[in-house]
Amino acid sequence: MTTSQFHGPLFVVGMPRSGTKLLRDLLNRNPGIGIPVVESHFILRLVNKFGNPPPFEDPKQYRNFFTEFQKSDFFKRRKRKGIILTKEYLKKHADLTSWNSIFENILKYYAPSGRQKNFIWGDKCPSISYLENLAQLKEIFPEAKFLHIIRDPRDYCPSMKNVRFMTLYSAAEKWRTAVTKAQTAGESIGDDYHEVFFESLLENPRQTLIDICDFLGIKFLNNMTSLNRPVAERSSIGEQLSIVKTNKKKYFSQLSTAEIKRIEEIAFPIMEKHYKLEFASKFKSLNPAILTLHRGVNKIMTLIRKSGIPKTIIKLSSPPPKSRP
Repeated sequence: MTTSQFHGPLFVVGMPRSGTKLLRDLLNRNPGIGIPVVESHFILRLVNKFGNPPPFEDPKQYRNFFTEFQKSDFFKRRKRKGIILTKEYLKKHADLTSWNSIFENILKYYAPSGRQKNFIWGDKCPSISYLENLAQLKEIFPEAKFLHIIRDPRDYCPSMKNVRFMTLYSAAEKWRTAVTKAQTAGESIGDDYHEVFFESLLENPRQTLIDICDFLGIKFLNNMTSLNRPVAERSSIGEQLSIVKTNKKKYFSQLSTAEIKRIEEIAFPIMEKHYKLEFASKFKSLNPAILTLHRGVNKIMTLIRKSGIPKTIIKLSSPPPKSRP
């Protein structure tokens, strides 16, 4: 257990569909940690828009900032629940010349109730922009710590294909490039960066969470290995209040041998360090032209989804997965 007092921010980051929600909800079982149940997605956007340090000694600039904040999905979703932070409240409590103070007051305001005094505040954001910009977040928040949760790409890719209509191989390419950038940044961040593997969280949640609590300098509580609310996942485990240990290695039943091998080849540089490879023996990236084609398919499928065509129709129009010999 570390002796220094850490009060935030804590950023829980990872690729979408990699267990960030599960990890956040387990952490929130400890009253010494408070992470909003809706991810922000606005921190880097607002910092890049208004500059660092923030120019909010100018009342007009502050009004513009708060208007942008109100446009965020985060603000709108919390407003629908009757949780509304006002422009006056933030101005009264935050140092408007410090992004750290501004976001601390915002994220603490929206943290779950029942927190201890001086709890660890933070944000959970399954965003590639976060993974690829950990160094910028560390520059904005010098005291920040990062929990990076990583999921086996052989399970991640079919999950993204089912939910986001991504092709398997473009998902694998995104996984490799984003995780590589995050790990590279993590090396420079040093002791304030900690990796968590989704599979380890499922297999041995107690020890995984003990290690996380040690990283944060906070006491582990036994109730952290169970949930008090369903994980908001569009999957069969969404209504579970306990950790589903079998929610891994589903790729054996979902993908063909050729598909598993190709994902392993694309993700090879990282997979060989952390996972047992089933079929691949070397790194083989996607041809740039093929990647461009896959990204085009992704965009088309996203437009189809936004047009309101039911997902079931789209799935029926797609060929079934190849069976393994």
